[in-house]
Amino acid sequence: MIETKPTEVPSIKAPTLRPDKPKTRAKAVPAPRPGAVFGRDYKGKSYKLRAVEENGKLAFRLGSKKFDSLTAAAKDVTGYASISGPMFWGKSAK
Repeated sequence: MIETKPTEVPSIKAPTLRPDKPKTRAKAVPAPRPGAVFGRDYKGKSYKLRAVEENGKLAFRLGSKKFDSLTAAAKDVTGYASISGPMFWGKSAK
């Protein structure tokens, strides 16, 4: 019978895509102030979204509808489940 030594398996590390670039997080977008108005044309229709304060909380009005966030209002306008409200309404960090 031939004796064999167990072979050592080298550890494998996943390569980093950009080792020279540190990970960064997206910049936080400050909340709009009550009274701010956002306008957007979408599929031939104009929309005006107003930031309001109701019961001490920031809310958004689009016509007679009330939304808790820019994203909720953008979802209602577009019908897309996955959409960035700040980007849709033009309130993104640069």
